[in-house]
Amino acid sequence: MSQGVDPHSFTNKLEEIIGRELRERADDFSGELISAPAIDCHPWHGSIDLCFLTPQDSMGKWHLADWKYFQFTDPNASGGWEETQGLGLLMREEWEACFRDGDSECEGAQAELIADKFFTCCAAALKSAGVQQALTYYKLTNDFEVWVGSPDDPSDRNYCDIFQ
Repeated sequence: MSQGVDPHSFTNKLEEIIGRELRERADDFSGELISAPAIDCHPWHGSIDLCFLTPQDSMGKWHLADWKYFQFTDPNASGGWEETQGLGLLMREEWEACFRDGDSECEGAQAELIADKFFTCCAAALKSAGVQQALTYYKLTNDFEVWVGSPDDPSDRNYCDIFQ
């Protein structure tokens, strides 16, 4: 199996996209308190979306789909955040290559490593200095945090904790 996507390049590009989006959209959220930004990442589908948790979101802390600002970067629910579609394609191609190569381990450990790689890249981008600086344009709660986790098991772990 090939090495696949370079995590450093992927993270840098995602950091650039998120930082730009946050700066451009700050006025849209001027009346909102933000408790957490989260990245909704699905390597197997090739999608990356940004979400915001607010204090009014009561359905569950990491139940992103229940949040008022779930995937706000895709306002028309048209198939993903347009700016991340290139990165999404890279994720999906690496995911699908694992299965195409006939690797019997793809059903388990190898697939999990691929997903972990992209969740970690998303967390690194969200915790980066550039994104953290862009978040200063927002009203943040006192218990503010950032989150990236597996959409299959959101209570499993927060990949952002790697970058304390």
